[in-house]
Amino acid sequence: TLELPVLPLWASQGIEAVCVLTFFWEMSYKVTFMGQKAFFSSPAHLVQLLILVLDAAGIFVSAISANTLTFFNPLLRPMLFAAMSSRTRSALATFMRVLPSLADWAFLLLLLVGFYALLGVLLFGPPDPLLADDGPYFTSVPRALMTLTVLITTANYPDCQLPAYSLQRASFLFFASFLVVGLFFLMSMFLAEIVHSYRRQLDAEAVLAKARRDEGLAFAFKLLDFNHNGFVALKDFNVLIHRLQLPVLDTFSDEEELLPMGLHVPGPPRNLVTA
Repeated sequence: TLELPVLPLWASQGIEAVCVLTFFWEMSYKVTFMGQKAFFSSPAHLVQLLILVLDAAGIFVSAISANTLTFFNPLLRPMLFAAMSSRTRSALATFMRVLPSLADWAFLLLLLVGFYALLGVLLFGPPDPLLADDGPYFTSVPRALMTLTVLITTANYPDCQLPAYSLQRASFLFFASFLVVGLFFLMSMFLAEIVHSYRRQLDAEAVLAKARRDEGLAFAFKLLDFNHNGFVALKDFNVLIHRLQLPVLDTFSDEEELLPMGLHVPGPPRNLVTA
């Protein structure tokens, strides 16, 4: 723990239980506000409830048995954060949509690493007289794959090259060609494709958001145009602005509270806000 202060088990479980109860209260608030049908039709809400139930079950099991520690509770916390945060879900969804466009470049990288791994074992492996004692880098194909995967980030360079280079200067061509093709060409193209694909997804999301905004504005105008005159009276618009400036909890107020202000709606205020 690097001599950092650590909370006792009961304290950490108590804090986690308070957080879980707070999230459950938020879920109940959403059910009350949105309605059961709209709430349970959202996959994100179902995932949130599932994670909360599993987390609560882990806390309960640990509480009734002091010697039992649930291993999955720490794993659920980042999942719960991703499920509860709409921005995180949006970023993950964008990332998942970008992945298919990267498959070609990823496949080329795998081919390059695989080819050079086989070549490295043939050139620098123990059976080859070129290098009798090559160290831990090219003793087998799996080890060579790991070595070259790290080498493409230059994290183990020139360590992986020195044993072969000390015996044969020409071995420099093997590592130099791998770095030129893999690092300076394929990795650059791979990163460029990531940026381009991500930018393309953001542009598509911006177009979709604009279309939804225009649709929402058109629907809101239709709701405010009570007499179907093709325009919204300034008085009705002022009532709307006044209504939007009220506290959030006032959304659950009755329709009669709106009638003195001159805003006549066919349904409860919650339907108006939802629309």
